[in-house]
Amino acid sequence: MNNSKILTILLMAALVFFTASHSVFAGGNDDNVKAVVGDLPSQMNAGESISISITITNTGDNEWSSEKLSGKETGPFEIRKSGNNDFKLQPGQSQTLNYTITAPNSAGKKTCKVYFYTSGRKIGSKTKKINVTVTDTKK
Repeated sequence: MNNSKILTILLMAALVFFTASHSVFAGGNDDNVKAVVGDLPSQMNAGESISISITITNTGDNEWSSEKLSGKETGPFEIRKSGNNDFKLQPGQSQTLNYTITAPNSAGKKTCKVYFYTSGRKIGSKTKKINVTVTDTKK
């Protein structure tokens, strides 16, 4: 193989490598955010709802939108957004959101596992055992 063919192959390989690595790294900063979940209580009444706060921080290089945020609870508790949590964050900015956690209707020590995701990637979580009590309403 002559030198010009070798040089052409090397230049083409370098171009392919640069294009592939550039597209991976350029898009990767869109979802560089972290979520810090506030404290969960040690005790709740069955069916009771409480507010928790989540602070989202954009640690990336690009604007990030709350449309990409999803939260879920994998235990017997329910989680849902409280109010309008639509916003955009510039790099370095933070936003505190409010969510409502509702306890199950049965008593006992229950594990509450709260997770927050962006584009399918976990960005924050909190797990805690909560003593759920049933109060006697008959008097």
